[in-house]
Amino acid sequence: MKRKLAKIKSVRFGYSEYLFGLTLGIGGEGWGVVGSYYYNPSYKGHEDNGMVTMMDNVQKMLKDANVETVDKLLNKPIECTFDGNILKEFRILTEVI
Repeated sequence: MKRKLAKIKSVRFGYSEYLFGLTLGIGGEGWGVVGSYYYNPSYKGHEDNGMVTMMDNVQKMLKDANVETVDKLLNKPIECTFDGNILKEFRILTEVI
């Protein structure tokens, strides 16, 4: 596992192409990736609490960033964990906020 520091470069919350949730453009020194918390309301296999889980993740990110709206996440510092080239997780760097 490899960790990289970055900032949130773009934020989008809403519905698109069967997905509802938060999508983040994350970028660092010479690299970029997309991270998201989403829910697919049209997928029949989702548990009933899928929307609740997605919103809990978004709420935690807002709390960690000490903001009240997703647009305020722009330029917040973030740590990404990669397994090879695959983004495994990301988190707001609460230590510097």
